[in-house]
Amino acid sequence: MILKASFVGFCIFIIIMETGICIAAPSCSFRQASATLPFGNLDPFATTNATSTVTLRISCSGNPMWFLTGDNGLYFNGSTKRMRHQTVLTEYLPYTVTFSPTTGNKFVTTITGSGIILNSSYINSYVGNYLDYVTLTITP
Repeated sequence: MILKASFVGFCIFIIIMETGICIAAPSCSFRQASATLPFGNLDPFATTNATSTVTLRISCSGNPMWFLTGDNGLYFNGSTKRMRHQTVLTEYLPYTVTFSPTTGNKFVTTITGSGIILNSSYINSYVGNYLDYVTLTITP
């Protein structure tokens, strides 16, 4: 799964002009344009779930309280996030992804993303590469 480039986030920058004084509103942004949550090669004979983690870095100006939200990816179905096979477009692989923390202030500068593909989901899956894009938004 790739966390898409628009993952740079939704940053709000407001300038308030008042009698010649310019005050910038607090804001936060991701320090990298995109990040990948790589599960690597999955062994269909394995008996464990596939897991992966990624560290995201943020920076804030001012001292905002920020909130992290993510969409369901491109291939979401019902209540399930899914990666799609790259050549057999009718094949999907369900997964879960969580981020922690999902709220903080300027002193919290890293967020950890954790993904899981259940063993029961991939032991009979179609061989090949699977991909999904999840867009994250950080708002102060």
